[in-house]
Amino acid sequence: MQDDIFWDGEADQYFARNQAALTDPGRTLRDPVLRMIESVGLRPRRVLEVGCANGWRLEALRQRYSCRAFGIEPSSDAIRDGCQRYPRVRLFRGSADDMPFRRPWFDLVIVAFCFHWVAREHLFQSVAEIDRVLATDGCLIINDFAPRWPTKTRYRHCEGVNTYKQAYHEIFLASVLYASRSERVYDYETGLPGFGIAERRRAVCALLKKGARYQVCE
Repeated sequence: MQDDIFWDGEADQYFARNQAALTDPGRTLRDPVLRMIESVGLRPRRVLEVGCANGWRLEALRQRYSCRAFGIEPSSDAIRDGCQRYPRVRLFRGSADDMPFRRPWFDLVIVAFCFHWVAREHLFQSVAEIDRVLATDGCLIINDFAPRWPTKTRYRHCEGVNTYKQAYHEIFLASVLYASRSERVYDYETGLPGFGIAERRRAVCALLKKGARYQVCE
């Protein structure tokens, strides 16, 4: 299964290939998630990032908002690196479909370029786990590739792995348990918004608010 391939070593290989970019000091200035949080005036107190790599984004949030920061990541190398660099960020080895938190404690959950790696067998369990740990009235940020039609692409670095790109925030919106608060479509390679973005580079950073939107009928 795809998740097993990552758990057994590909997650470490991915981190090794991207470690230099993850430690680039300018990354926090360009990051769509951090820019989204700042633009809408969020002040999170308890943050969880799913697929957090070494926790660089969580450390930026901790410094800016004095929040408690937690991360889930399958790469043991990434966690080891993060624990050394950012000792005040709590990092756990795990995956989106099985998280070690017992109650809906977080007021902000971030899932950035993680969903498209999730094995299809675990997609709905991952959605359920993310919803389970997010407090009512909390916010969910999903930043991922979002072509106008779902695409499956073979992963060139590892046999047997595919990426699955689609508008994942729409799954949560379709539940009626989440409402859209802000959404930004941009070019993954340039970081710029606009029309006519190539489908393979089209990304969306979406901020959702958790809370049922039912109309009461007598």
